[in-house]
Amino acid sequence: MPDKKVTFSVPESFQRHVVMAMFVDYSFAEQMFDVLDTSFFDYYYLQEFTNLYFKYYTQFNVFPRKIDFVNFVGLNKDKLDDNIIEGIKSIVKEIGQIDNVKNLEMY
Repeated sequence: MPDKKVTFSVPESFQRHVVMAMFVDYSFAEQMFDVLDTSFFDYYYLQEFTNLYFKYYTQFNVFPRKIDFVNFVGLNKDKLDDNIIEGIKSIVKEIGQIDNVKNLEMY
């Protein structure tokens, strides 16, 4: 009997929030780097986003700021299809909105 693919059994929105939490909380990202199998994400664009995010960390030994990640994705875009790029863009855009809220909370 073939092994059944194991994935998160939670809605896409929750999976997106896990990815976004890693992006804004570097200590959480570091913990996830040690234990997360990105293939558990049900959505390929979340897998690829996280793989690129961890690849950046592995290569530079630091998690990227948003602008650095966008540039890194640009350097790797020839390996990604348009749907993946659009999914990554949507997450980065949503993270930008989170950053704006965080900046407002400072005042």
